[in-house]
Amino acid sequence: WPLVSSTAPPPPQPPLEQEPGLNRSYSLRSSLTMSALESIKNQLSVCEAQSQSLKMPEDRDQLAAIYGKVERMLMQDIDGVATSELTSGQRDARSERKALVHRAEALLTCLAELQQSKAPLDEAPVTELEQPPSAQEVRFDEDYEPNSQPLVHRAYSKASIRTLETIEALNNEMHSLEVAASRCTPGDPRHKDEIAQLYGTVDRLLTRRIDAVATSELHSGQEDAKVQRKELVRRGNKLLDQLEDLKGQIA
Repeated sequence: WPLVSSTAPPPPQPPLEQEPGLNRSYSLRSSLTMSALESIKNQLSVCEAQSQSLKMPEDRDQLAAIYGKVERMLMQDIDGVATSELTSGQRDARSERKALVHRAEALLTCLAELQQSKAPLDEAPVTELEQPPSAQEVRFDEDYEPNSQPLVHRAYSKASIRTLETIEALNNEMHSLEVAASRCTPGDPRHKDEIAQLYGTVDRLLTRRIDAVATSELHSGQEDAKVQRKELVRRGNKLLDQLEDLKGQIA
């Protein structure tokens, strides 16, 4: 076989009908959703291949371009794929979407580490923090208590403060939804409508509002915002899984 250049595009993918995740019994809407996910997967594969040939510091501009493309792909393309209204292909679409989120986040992490390993000294992150502990390190779990105090951080820019405050507000909403879901009794048909409504609300919170939180143009608070947003997405997906299990337990 001839050698393939490191900059060459990945080999063509087999037709969609041959993909194990696709099923001819899908509805038209589910088929279109799976096709959109397959297209995003191919674009992500190209970015992964391009990142393998980067050499620092001469390829710093190309690295930044790939990073921006992958982040837009994660926050707009992948997060724009709605699955809550699907029927025949909902489970497969959600599985494919989660896998793409994982791949994109892993690639962003690798690119960020590569960029930071060659960052000039004057771009070193700020280490002096002056903010309430609840804003400095927010834990997203069952024991989380909503924080009503304003975010204060003298090292953050105004844009970073606004973004982190938005994430904090979304986090409070997610906590309220988690509490509501915990009150639904497994197998109780009286909670069927409530579970369906909660599922739709969480899905919209993930795909429209959380995914609309941009971090690529932040500087002082970019890393904190990315970590908190990623954890919020994790909690949302976990809650969707729990609600789906509750829905399946109702005869």
